[in-house]
Amino acid sequence: MAIKHGTLSAPGGLSFTGALIHEIRTRIEDVISEVMTAAGAFSDGKSIRKKGTFTVSGEGLSTLALPTVGGGTAADSTQKHVDTTELVEKAEGAADFTVDCHYYDAGAGNYA
Repeated sequence: MAIKHGTLSAPGGLSFTGALIHEIRTRIEDVISEVMTAAGAFSDGKSIRKKGTFTVSGEGLSTLALPTVGGGTAADSTQKHVDTTELVEKAEGAADFTVDCHYYDAGAGNYA
């Protein structure tokens, strides 16, 4: 894997100050409802919604300010809901952080 130089931008709706973002993990899950026959065979289903989760981690500077836990009450693609923040303080003013958030989007509808 090649080493990348440059910066990573936080997912939309999240605001960081004094942060060097090193990693963004994205997971998108399809929340579904499926119907089975009496014999247990798949019949049909529906994609109700999609749930996206982000984990943003990096290094904090002396001016570090993280998003507020519980912020982003819309929990949509433009305003992620902040679930948790973690701050690890280290020697000589260094700090590492992790922020977990999620959002919901429309599902894909019926499938068979």
